[in-house]
This record gives sequence, C-alpha cells and structure tokens, in this order.
Amino acid sequence: MMKAQNLAADQTFLASLYEHTRYAFQPIVNAHTGTIYGYEALLRGHRDMGLETIQDVFDTAFSLGVLHQADLYLRELALSMFSKLHKAATKRLFYNLDGRCFESPDYHPEGTRGILKKYKIPASAFCLELSERHDNHNAVHVTELLDRYRQQSVRIAIDDYGMGFSQLHMLYEHQPDYLKIDRFFIDGVATDNKKALMISTIVKMAHMLGITVIAEGVENEADFLTCKNMGCDLVQGYLVERPLLDMTQLQEVYDQVQLINEGDRRRKKQKDDLNLVREHVEKLPTVRESESMEKVLEIFGGKADLSLLPVIDHSGYPRGIIQEKDLKSIIYNRFGHALLTNKALGNPQDRFIRKCPIAEVSSSIDEILEIYAQARNPEGILVVDEFRYLGFLSAQSLLHMVYEKRLEQARDQNPLTKLPGNHSISDHVAACLAAPKPESNIFVYFDFNDFKPFNDYYGFRQGDRAILLFAEIMQRHLTDPGIFLGHVGGDDFFAAFAQTDLEEVRRRVQGVLNSFANDIESFYEATDRERGYIETTGRDGETRQFPMLSCAAALIALPPVADALDHDRLVKAIAVLKKRAKAAPEKIAMELMTPRDH
Repeated sequence: MMKAQNLAADQTFLASLYEHTRYAFQPIVNAHTGTIYGYEALLRGHRDMGLETIQDVFDTAFSLGVLHQADLYLRELALSMFSKLHKAATKRLFYNLDGRCFESPDYHPEGTRGILKKYKIPASAFCLELSERHDNHNAVHVTELLDRYRQQSVRIAIDDYGMGFSQLHMLYEHQPDYLKIDRFFIDGVATDNKKALMISTIVKMAHMLGITVIAEGVENEADFLTCKNMGCDLVQGYLVERPLLDMTQLQEVYDQVQLINEGDRRRKKQKDDLNLVREHVEKLPTVRESESMEKVLEIFGGKADLSLLPVIDHSGYPRGIIQEKDLKSIIYNRFGHALLTNKALGNPQDRFIRKCPIAEVSSSIDEILEIYAQARNPEGILVVDEFRYLGFLSAQSLLHMVYEKRLEQARDQNPLTKLPGNHSISDHVAACLAAPKPESNIFVYFDFNDFKPFNDYYGFRQGDRAILLFAEIMQRHLTDPGIFLGHVGGDDFFAAFAQTDLEEVRRRVQGVLNSFANDIESFYEATDRERGYIETTGRDGETRQFPMLSCAAALIALPPVADALDHDRLVKAIAVLKKRAKAAPEKIAMELMTPRDH
C-alpha cells in the first residue's frame, strides 16, 4: 500500500512538473564588449506547482527519489529552448545541476549525450553549474561523474562561489572551467574594500588555474566597473538584462555595457596597452580538441620551430596547450606513433593538454603580467579576443612589452621626481571632464610661494632638493587608491581625488602643506631660520625680504554630471583660485564648480 502511495506521489509530482515548469534565460556577456557569451537557464513555474521556492522543486524530487528523472526532463526542456536561439552552437548554456542527482535512486548515466545529439548542440556549449550551497564534496561519486562529463567535453562551473562548502577543495577536485562569484560579494563591491580584496584574490587564483570568472548579480555601473577592472571575464545581472521568458527579446550585444566601457577606456587609456598587446601576439597555429593526434603530429612535423600548439574548442576558445616535448617520449617509442593515432583507443589529446594562463586582449599590460606571474612555470599566455583564440604571448614578448611601456612612461615622467608629467596630467583631467560619474572629482593644484628667491639665494641644487622634498611628502600623505599624483613642472604639482568629501580632501591637503612648511626649515641656514626670512633680489630687481618657503593649494570640485564644464573654463577658474590661495592665511582656497548654463 505504502509503495503504491509513493508511486502515485511520484507520478503526481512529475505530471505537475511537466505541466507547469518553463525556463527564463538570463544573458551572460563579455565584460569588455557586452557581446553575448551565453545564458543561464532559470527555472520558473514552481508556484504553479504549489511550491514556495525553486529549491523546493528539487528537494521534493529528491525526497520522492525521482530527482534524476526530473532533472533529465528539465535539462531537455532547457536545451530544446536553447537550440532555437540564433547561432546557439556558438554560445553557452549554463544549467543548474543539483549534485544530489548522482545520489538519487533513479540515477543512470549517459542521458545528456542523447539530448545534446537530438538538438544538435555541441557538448562544449553545455555547462553544468554545480552550486556550493550543497555539500557536493561529500557526495559519493561526484568527482568521478564530473570527470566523465568533462571527457565528453561538457563544461563545468562552480556557482555561488564563496557561500558554501569546501570552496578551495571544490576548485582542486572538480577543476571547473568557470567560477561564478556569489552576488553577495558583487553587491556594493565598488564601495566595500573587504569585498574588493576577496574578489581580487578569487580572480587572481582562478586565472592562475585557467578558469574563466563570472560576476553574478551585477546591478549597477560602479560594481560592474570594479568587477571588470579586477579581472572578471563575464558578467550577469540586471545591469545587463533580467531573466526573460520571451526569447525574442534576447540580444546579441548589450549596448549599455559598451557605453560604460567606452567611458572607462577613456579614463584608463587602455587603447595604448591594447595596441601593444596586439603588436606582440604571435599567431601560432591551433588544433581543435575534436581533431585527432594525427593532426597534432602533422602540425608539429610541418613546423620545425614550433614548440607548443594551442588547443581550441568548437567556438574557438582555448582549452590549453600541447607541448612538443611531452610527445617526444612517446613518439620515439617503438609503438608510440601507433598508440597515439589508434582511433580504437579514443582521442588521447586530453592526456597532453596543459593548462595555460588566459588573458583578454583588452586587459592592461599590468593585468596580463600579474596573470603570468601568478601561474606556475607558464610557457606564456594565451590571448583571446571576444573569447576566441587570438594568439600567444611568450615570456620574451612580455619582456618586450614591459620595456616598451616603461620607455613610453619615462618619456612623460618628470626626470627629477619621477612623477607623471604634464601630458599624463592633461590626459587625466580631460578624461574626468569627458566622462559622467556618480560622484565628483576634486583637483588640487599646488604652487610654491616665493620659490625663485629661494632658488636664487641657495642655488639650484638646494632648489631641486626642496622640490624632491615636496614630492616625497605628497606621496607619503596621499597614497590611497583613487588618487592621481603628478608633477606639472618646476614648483607646480597636481593631485586628483575621486571622491566627494571636499572637507576631507582639504584636511589632507592641509597636512601636506603643514608638513612641507615644517620640514623645509632645515634647508635654511641657522641665521635665516632665526629671523624667519631671507634677503635677496626679487623679480622686480629690488632687494627685499622673503618669508620662509611655503606652498599654496587651489582645490576645485567638479560637479557629478556629464558635460559640466570645459577645459578653458577650468583653466580660468584655477588661475583665479591660485591667487586666492596665495593670499589666504592657511594658503588654501576652494571652489565647487557649478554646471554650465544651457
């Protein structure tokens, strides 16, 4: 009787599942371009089944012993919908897998392969998301079964990373292709240093292991830029698009991401790095993961100077590299060539594919170098453009890039203080004026008082020492992220603050001025210090007394709106403010710029 009741409950549940469930697709896009990369299939219709949450669907199925049967139905539903999308085979479908499927009494292998074949979807376009919210680490046979999926070229992602069980152990055991950072860490990361530190650490570790990172739950521009600038490869969230039941509303490119990035690129001058990377990328030949070892040997045999071969999947994304040295020990074996090319033994490519660090071509050189440095004995870096293989950067190419970038930076570096020079300052100011922001920027222009008399009286060497002293004080007091420091030339310096608290900036600038006024006294002879002035010729040719060297600061806060003021207006405002600062008792003058009248 009890068995019959259970069977009836099973069938009732499954019938309700078949009748009510459907999927909404949420886009996952390239963080640098907004181009669609794939979709996460998100279950809908649970309330029509009389269940409160989506998790209740899977909990009920598991308790009834039909979780795998339910999962196979949902898997086919998601893949059938996915197959109808434009060029579906070139994209990815991220499907949430409940790890308890492998423990369900109705589990049987090989179901996925038939579904993929039915809808003509390559296995590498299908990605199983394994949530950290379940203790998959302790589930029996999970690692073995995921390895089987991987052998079939199905991709693996760890979802909700940072919120669940045995996080590092999962990375080690399951060797995922993707890592999705939990939305808890993404929300508010732009203003939360602890979250930023955690995400940055996760991204570096993932890239070192050759794992693609997805920022999940991105809802605003500030968090998006923070995630992108820390190296997240893909983004998903309401900023891009909500989950959609109507598949016709899905787009190939999301313009809002492009527009945000255009402003960010102007500010960071990424174009120079991009050109340098493209210039040094080596276009090595590739082999597809589906091709035979005969093809691999043919390519190596045709190029005597080729030491490694990038392996790409169906969409052109690199899986790793095959190194010629790894093949030699087998090739030179008596039966080695026959073993490698024997189709009855399957495709042995996987045995020779080595993980290799991967970087997007739009990444800055510093980001690429960091990825390279974090990897273990890398041969170089695989470079992708729009998640398609572009080329390879060897260690020698990286050294050349660093040298050329440092040379370019040195051209605009002040030779005395080594701070960014006038060109870099102008670019920074122009970028701030051109790009709209949710907060204001504060510019500070420093100018010494009576520097020429000091320089004439004590000589150029002592004058240079005074300039170096101020540069060191400025760097000591103003070291936070978001502060840009520059040396305009002579006794003129510049600082830019990306924050809105004008009084806080004033306090810190006052600290710089006070420290300089105190430390510069040691540059004077004892008699001059005692009387508090020097007596020398001024600009007018007349001899008179000049007080101890000091510095004035003009603070200008830009309004947090686009197109608020132009460069000419800013220059005029600075000239007026500098005069006010020199005449002020504390040597500081401030002004909040107002938007231009239209």
